[in-house]
Amino acid sequence: MEALYPIKPSTEKIEVQDDMPRSPSRFSRLKLTQASELLRDIRLAQSLAQIIQVLTHTLPVLLDASACGYLTWITSPRTGVHWESVTGEKGSLFEKTPLAIDLSTSNLLKTGDCQLLTLGSKAVSGGLADFMSKAGMVSLQLLPISLEDSVRGMLVLGRANDQPAWNRLETETGNEVVQLAISMYAMRTELVKNEQRLKELERVFHASLDLTATLNLEDVLNTILKNALALIPAANDAHVFYYDGHELTFGAAMFRDGSTGQVWAMPRNEGLTYTVARTGEMIVVENMRTHPLYSTAPAAWKGGIVGLPLKMKGAVIGVMTLAMLEPYIFQESKLHQLRMLADQAGIAIQNARLHNLIREEAQTDWLTGLPNRRAFEIAIGQMIDHTKATGGSFTVMMLDLDHFKSINDTYGHRIGDEALRRIAARLHEGVRKTDFIARLGGDEFAILFPNTTKDEAYVIGSKLQEFVSVCDLQLPDGKVGCVSVSFGLGNYPENAQSPVGLLEAADTGLYLDKDRS
Repeated sequence: MEALYPIKPSTEKIEVQDDMPRSPSRFSRLKLTQASELLRDIRLAQSLAQIIQVLTHTLPVLLDASACGYLTWITSPRTGVHWESVTGEKGSLFEKTPLAIDLSTSNLLKTGDCQLLTLGSKAVSGGLADFMSKAGMVSLQLLPISLEDSVRGMLVLGRANDQPAWNRLETETGNEVVQLAISMYAMRTELVKNEQRLKELERVFHASLDLTATLNLEDVLNTILKNALALIPAANDAHVFYYDGHELTFGAAMFRDGSTGQVWAMPRNEGLTYTVARTGEMIVVENMRTHPLYSTAPAAWKGGIVGLPLKMKGAVIGVMTLAMLEPYIFQESKLHQLRMLADQAGIAIQNARLHNLIREEAQTDWLTGLPNRRAFEIAIGQMIDHTKATGGSFTVMMLDLDHFKSINDTYGHRIGDEALRRIAARLHEGVRKTDFIARLGGDEFAILFPNTTKDEAYVIGSKLQEFVSVCDLQLPDGKVGCVSVSFGLGNYPENAQSPVGLLEAADTGLYLDKDRS
């Protein structure tokens, strides 16, 4: 065990003048002051090393010791357990040497109890007796430094030949002072740990609040990745992949520079991400170059990475990964926070996906698969706001099937529904990717043409009439039916500047077109 640090032995002595009364009360007041200073210094100590330093400099004065040393233990298969001095200055009780000092410390090691060794007693013989004689020590106190159920070291207090030997009461007093100091340090350490745990819980709690603040899937994913990168500042990127029980698909990515959307690399079938998805267990890799999961990975992959399962009711619905560009040692506290974040993330992602599914179903026409009236109302409102802010214009087109009522009346709703599906498919195929098409209800359809004038939209509408009309409907009487459409236009801002006004303008044009046909 390595030395905590070199400790200078206490040389402080209580100077007593010849004419000073040597009453017990005089010394008691001095020791009370010393004890008070000891407690103060212990409270201020920030580490075990500082606790040891306080004790080695104060206990000799408090207990009338002529020397003090702090020993740490080393374990060797050949030599067993011995004690080694870390107070190596000349003139100290123990000078630093390559050889461990052999003390009778079996009880101390087994039970953590203090020991009193007196020269001339049965317990002191051989090398220990020689050591005490050479050091001029008549008596030694061995005071263990125990922390977390293990003996970390021991303080050794010595009295010279011209002093009385230690008695049991003095030894117990020394041990109680040491145990008090260690207990105060342990309490401080536990307080620091609790404060750190509280901060971790607060961080995850705030992340949970962020996740529950929205049901927008993109916002949820970005919130997860942003909080993950905040927990591991060394991470270069964070990814989320969806898992359907068989295959991983890309969900989202965020990089340290704030960029999003581009996947670093798709998961390998036998790599970390798939392994996490299949096992449902977190995997930590400190160095990709030495880990078997990366034995076939590109040579450029050399950093650390962690993969966490995202679960909903015990089932893996995704995987989150955080990767470093260099090898990295993950702190257990950070991994704990990531696990808590992943637990929340799985629920938030599933809720957002379910919300999106419900929203899509609520805004999708069940017969044609096109957006419905509700979706169209949202889209036209957004297009008005966008065009108002950027300038320009857009055109609304309304279409419906010619003589649709007679089709339904003559051949029934099954043929009418088939006609609607055929027209919807042709319309969807015939418009541009930037255009928005919806079924408003019955045989009515509407299309939004962004950045398009009314004249331009009219040309498009004429071509659509030719493209979408079908003459291959198989009728029950064996005949082949034909379906055609009529349309009308409303332009923003030429005809109106509200959704209702634009639809009214397009509806008027629609009926004029029907009259012409």
